[in-house]
Amino acid sequence: MVLGAGRKSQIMAAFAVLFPRIEKSSGFQVSNVPMRYATLNTKHLVQVVIWQRSSTTQMHGAEDEEVPPPTWSELQSIVSTNQLDALKRSKKHQNLYELHRIKVLKEYRTMYDYILYEKFGLVPTVADDGLLHVPRPSSTQPLKVLAENSFSYHVGENVCHWILWKLGEDCTEDDVADAEMELRSRLQDVRDFLHWKNPPHLQSLPHINHRHILVLKGGQIE
Repeated sequence: MVLGAGRKSQIMAAFAVLFPRIEKSSGFQVSNVPMRYATLNTKHLVQVVIWQRSSTTQMHGAEDEEVPPPTWSELQSIVSTNQLDALKRSKKHQNLYELHRIKVLKEYRTMYDYILYEKFGLVPTVADDGLLHVPRPSSTQPLKVLAENSFSYHVGENVCHWILWKLGEDCTEDDVADAEMELRSRLQDVRDFLHWKNPPHLQSLPHINHRHILVLKGGQIE
């Protein structure tokens, strides 16, 4: 079966979005996408790809929804020993994130444009291709935003996952300290914090500086 260039690009794009880490780590090549998917419309293609991704052991999300989240002590050990690959979303939240990403990329040129609008409130414009594009801020003054992660890693019910975003320069320890102080004022019964910066191979948005912050609320520290 011979595919047109446009259809082949659609198939490759869908797999590239849904398999970003597999392609880098296991020899999976977007150019080797099975051609039996060629006749599927985009909606069905996405559903099939998500099913395939959820069934592979290479997926980034937690493999078993029933696996309990790490305890706070385990999280402390993971962060302190820099075993950050162990921090991941549940399968459910990973699939929701991927669906969200596909939806966003139907409206915005890049996830970067979406974050500039959604988190920083910068005004988008319609580009020549009909997609929304956010002009990069010209101000040299750094911009910071503290927001709860909409697609949290797999953590306990008494742990919440926040992101400190920063434009213009990297997040500093002082920035993190200010964020923790702000979270203490926003949230009730804060017991402890963990924070880290993902290494490049784990960064889904490498063009925006950000730190992950976990907040332990109430209860005993296990």
